[in-house]
Amino acid sequence: MNYLEDYLKSLYIFLTNNDGTNTNIIRKHTKNLVKSGDLSFPLIASNWKVLIHEKSENLKCIYEYLDRNETDFIKLNENNKLKLQNGIKINDNYHLFFNKSHCYQNCLSEINGNERFGSFQLEPTKFILKSESTQLSDISGLRIKLIMRTTQNLINFCNGIVYNDEHNLNNECFMITFSLNSSNNHNLCLCGVVLNEKGLRDRVTTAEEYIENHIIRMRLISEHKYGLRITSKSGWREFFEKLGHASATLELLQNKISSTLTLNIKDPTISSNKGSAFILYNSARLSKLLKDFDDKVISNIYPPLPEVTEIDFSLLIEPEEWELFYVYILQFPDCIKNCFKHLNNYKIQPHFLIQHLSGFCTVFSCYYRRVKILMDPRQHLFPALFAKIYLVKTLKMVMDIGLKLLNIEPIKQM
Repeated sequence: MNYLEDYLKSLYIFLTNNDGTNTNIIRKHTKNLVKSGDLSFPLIASNWKVLIHEKSENLKCIYEYLDRNETDFIKLNENNKLKLQNGIKINDNYHLFFNKSHCYQNCLSEINGNERFGSFQLEPTKFILKSESTQLSDISGLRIKLIMRTTQNLINFCNGIVYNDEHNLNNECFMITFSLNSSNNHNLCLCGVVLNEKGLRDRVTTAEEYIENHIIRMRLISEHKYGLRITSKSGWREFFEKLGHASATLELLQNKISSTLTLNIKDPTISSNKGSAFILYNSARLSKLLKDFDDKVISNIYPPLPEVTEIDFSLLIEPEEWELFYVYILQFPDCIKNCFKHLNNYKIQPHFLIQHLSGFCTVFSCYYRRVKILMDPRQHLFPALFAKIYLVKTLKMVMDIGLKLLNIEPIKQM
């Protein structure tokens, strides 16, 4: 289920009369969507010369190739979930704007509640994952273990199967060997070591000590930044252990796994990835929003949420709402595919997933501060409230899928 990819293939065929296998010339926008639109492509024909069969030197514009004009784009709306609103020429590019309410209605109704959203059929389907560093107890050893767990989660999510060595399926499986050291092993996935503040590999700090530092850091953040009052109840220890493990995972996987990672090991108040707490906090914020809505329904402050077919999504008019939907929901399947884009070279790239969640949280945080999501309980405001709740429910689902792939339990409070 990748609505944007399906649309890009249709657009590519429309423009070239070739099959939609190479759509990179069409740009998917992620910023400044209000002015720049959602997609764009170059108009100058020379940019397309390797993609079209026309050899004439007189061809100036891609439209001339098929004798089409802007109004012909309406034909693309017939068989796609996404629907164009309009297009404009900006310099030498053509920029396309989707019909937002149509896209919300068609896509959210199918995406919401689909916990497999973003998955695809991975090829190959059978894998064996090995490690040459499983016995290491330092932070670099922990990084290898986290990379392997996340890789297995990603493979399983995308309909692949990971086998153990004892199945004797080596000749049938795609094998990846994770290691901190380069070798002549052709299926090697080289993982960068963790460096201390002096630029040297840290061989002293154990994985347990490192995670304990993150537990302390998350407790301090909760106390000082978010105003959480810590009590002596035993449940708090388990709560911060989960946060500490989650924060450590996000920090160790934030970079390309082949790159080294420099950390301030000794000071638990300093993190190389301040965004880890930010991601976890926004996960908790999404959960609390939906819980508060449900509590208000139980208290008869809000009416129950109608079926999605009854929602007026034209009431989602904030630019952040469209950015969250278009960039961080519709493009989430692309993020998952990017994690495997160098699989043929035995490289897995889970840092794309963390980058996606980090960008998601930046936009959502701005939206949350600027827009009142849980509106006053007035009859004329309920339609807009319901549209926002469906958007938030789908955003939370995408966040939960992303965290689970990283072996992180979704955060309900912080």
